[in-house]
Amino acid sequence: MPCSLSRASHGTGIRPLFWPSVIAFNLVGTGDLILAYYHAIQVGLPAHAGRWLASAYVIPVLYVPLLMITHVVALSWLVRPQSKATPTRIGDATVA
Repeated sequence: MPCSLSRASHGTGIRPLFWPSVIAFNLVGTGDLILAYYHAIQVGLPAHAGRWLASAYVIPVLYVPLLMITHVVALSWLVRPQSKATPTRIGDATVA
């Protein structure tokens, strides 16, 4: 497990299954979108999209790519290493 995930789940009050569930959701969502792309190409959706989808054409053209981008960004944020917070002294209090 990447160190950013293991550090985030200790001592913060977050339940131990939260981060693995977030990762699983993103992996399943990404896999589902890739499979949907594959099936759309197999049935020839790009060639017939205007006729079959009519006004719903905006879903595969705009919404699905945005979903893929958000899954990739979320996964990249989850697996990147987090920098350690440097304590800063403000007056008499130390803020981490």
